[in-house]
Amino acid sequence: VYLANDRDIDLEYVLPGSQKIRNFTVDFLKSHNLKASNPVMFSDLFKKIYEFPVFLTHFEVVDVSFMQRPEVKAFIDAVDQSKGIFLYRWSDALLRYIQMAIFAKPKEVVYRKTFRLSYCHPC
Repeated sequence: VYLANDRDIDLEYVLPGSQKIRNFTVDFLKSHNLKASNPVMFSDLFKKIYEFPVFLTHFEVVDVSFMQRPEVKAFIDAVDQSKGIFLYRWSDALLRYIQMAIFAKPKEVVYRKTFRLSYCHPC
């Protein structure tokens, strides 16, 4: 359901307030009686205090029907209502990683390198 360019990390000092996304995510799972579909990815969110796993989202392919699932839409709506994007600069890269950790099974997340797809960024 998701092809990512690559995985990277964001740091708390770059995105102050990102720590709050951890509590938000755990609260969301509890309030919706959900468990992460990808426990390894999910546990990576909590491994390091000031680092957060993210996807490099400048190139991604997403199955639209996945994003339209009611539980995925509920997460997106909850993020929007929390105003975390505006108050704490929750990034698209971090939020996409969390979405995939919660809702996608391990085999449903693949990386560009898996398919030996080249990527050129002309910077």
